[in-house]
Amino acid sequence: MKAPHKILVIDDELSICKGCQRIFEEEGHSIKFALSGREGLEQVDTEVFDVAIIDLKMPDIDGLEVMRSIKEKQPSLAMIMITGYASVPTAVEAIKVGAEDFIPKPFTPDEILTVVNKVLERLPQQPGEEEAPQPAAVFAPEPEPASPEEAPEVFIDADQVMSVLNRAVADGGYFAAFLDHGLRAQIPSAAGLGHEAAAAITSGDIRWFEEHAGRLTPEQKQFLMRRLCIEAW
Repeated sequence: MKAPHKILVIDDELSICKGCQRIFEEEGHSIKFALSGREGLEQVDTEVFDVAIIDLKMPDIDGLEVMRSIKEKQPSLAMIMITGYASVPTAVEAIKVGAEDFIPKPFTPDEILTVVNKVLERLPQQPGEEEAPQPAAVFAPEPEPASPEEAPEVFIDADQVMSVLNRAVADGGYFAAFLDHGLRAQIPSAAGLGHEAAAAITSGDIRWFEEHAGRLTPEQKQFLMRRLCIEAW
């Protein structure tokens, strides 16, 4: 059973803070919020939190500077950046500073819950929590590359591609195996994924997915954007 977590929201918009408070209290978590970067850092000085959700643009202290200060005060505190000024350079800088993830404004309750829950899943297990068993990744022998004259025309099966992307989004252990072993870390229904699709997953190529596999969900876009940030970094 998962224990409740302590979450701090730092944002100069009261509606954002109140909205996050309602969302996460309904999930059973303990929430505090601060309406400025300075007030947020004062809370970090006096209380230990599991996750801090931090706005990028605030009138007193920039969100990235708040993250740097938090990293010094509570190095184990997981941080998520929220911003209405989302861009790859900003996201890369936030990850360099120590952000676990980011989410652009405006966001829905489901979107912020998805991001925060994924960060909470990566936190060290607390006393009283039971860890759910994780299915092992399935490995298949890597096929021998065909010679140029034998290479068949490449067809991209959007359903297979999205099956692997969804598995990577949902299962960190599987994706780690995918990064280590490439196409040998396939689920049975996606045996014909192909190297082009695998490269798109590992590099966060959102444009490739939208062109070849169709519309992406916010969760899928978040996952691919994180991969893109890592590649850009």
